[in-house]
Amino acid sequence: MDLTDRVNVMDGDPTVTVMIPTKDSQETILDCIKSVLSIDYPPEKLEILVLDASSPPLTLHKNFKDRVAVFNGDYSAPAAYNSVLPLVKGEIVALIDSDAIADRAWLRQLLKGFTDQQVGAVGGHIKTWNSQNPLARSIGYELEGRYLRMPNQILRISTSNLAIRKEILVRLGGFDETLQTGYDAKLGLDVNRLGYMVAFNPAAVVYHHHRPSLGRFFHQQRAYALHDVTLYLKGFPIRSDNVTSPWMLAELVGWLLAAALGLATLMTALVWNAFAAPAAFSFFSAITFLVASLILRGLRTAVAQRDPVVLVFYPVMLATRVVAWVVGGFEGLIRLARGTHGA
Repeated sequence: MDLTDRVNVMDGDPTVTVMIPTKDSQETILDCIKSVLSIDYPPEKLEILVLDASSPPLTLHKNFKDRVAVFNGDYSAPAAYNSVLPLVKGEIVALIDSDAIADRAWLRQLLKGFTDQQVGAVGGHIKTWNSQNPLARSIGYELEGRYLRMPNQILRISTSNLAIRKEILVRLGGFDETLQTGYDAKLGLDVNRLGYMVAFNPAAVVYHHHRPSLGRFFHQQRAYALHDVTLYLKGFPIRSDNVTSPWMLAELVGWLLAAALGLATLMTALVWNAFAAPAAFSFFSAITFLVASLILRGLRTAVAQRDPVVLVFYPVMLATRVVAWVVGGFEGLIRLARGTHGA
């Protein structure tokens, strides 16, 4: 049965604790808090905790102080979650990023998934907040396409939009603090290994403020790749991943192979003063195919969304992600070899 069709058989509204980690996100955090305060849920059943690692520390308007508790500390997001877990009052812990805003029905829709006692966590859909920015729109089109293809039962999902039973989070010992990113993926895997399901309800919506510039997008994706090295070595089953699609990985491998062919052609010319025609032909063929793929995907998205501007921004966004993953992945391997990956 689809989650949106289930009847809520819970004994009344459960108590819910919403955690919002933030670090130097002054441009979005207040709108995020306001959206959570405005959701369709009894205020007396809702606890809101802001976990702040900003410098200088975040200060909230006095109007928020009766409804929102702020915890300041120099910690990563997983460490911040874990630090307040013993204080959490809610039966359900809901997570949203500080650069996202919640739909009014967000929490109600997440809670529908918990009518099944085998469901340990429920995730929802992510749409675009700053859609006036063409790069952010392009990021959103690609992300929303992957999310809308998710089945009802999934392996993991982002903590941008996730709710989990507190008792399960406690049993798991909280989040893996050795991961600066990817801790949400590890959490999903741990929930499944514990014998519970992670459900997906596309009707539970948050609007995410995607990176508005290529530099910030590159930095984000590089960080993901850097820490994914540790995530995969911890046994995360990449073949079963519902967020990172097989095509995304195949695309990455294709660019790496093309780079290897280009390097082989260059080394042959420099070292042996010869032209390696087969390697050169293979290199240019691979590059042509990969670039054509980017352009065609941009064209398809521009037509489907009736948004001609993304014809340029969408392929550039995809290419930036590949470069960031390569750089971050190699950096992660180097750190791992030096024994400094957790530093």
